[in-house]
Amino acid sequence: AAGPFSAGVLAGRDIFGPTNGAYQRTPPEVRARVAQLEAICSKHGIPLPAAALQFGLAHPAVATVLTGPRSVEELDGILGWWTVKIPDAFWSDLADQKLLHRAQCG
Repeated sequence: AAGPFSAGVLAGRDIFGPTNGAYQRTPPEVRARVAQLEAICSKHGIPLPAAALQFGLAHPAVATVLTGPRSVEELDGILGWWTVKIPDAFWSDLADQKLLHRAQCG
């Protein structure tokens, strides 16, 4: 899996895309969904980027996630997110809120 933060919105930036090769401001419906994700992350004490990063590895066909950091600081942040423990209850809460299909829960 590659580019979990390439659209920007899961890394905390108000950009979304690319659409036709160009990034745009995050649409309101996507911002609303991200707010739901952030609320559940907060409930479990999980940074949203950590959940976004680790989500791909939950699938058995995914062996690695390529992140493409642009700086040493970004790399340090990504390495920190890898070590965040994400409880099964977090994924279940996402499914309960229809933010994740139940079959995607570990």
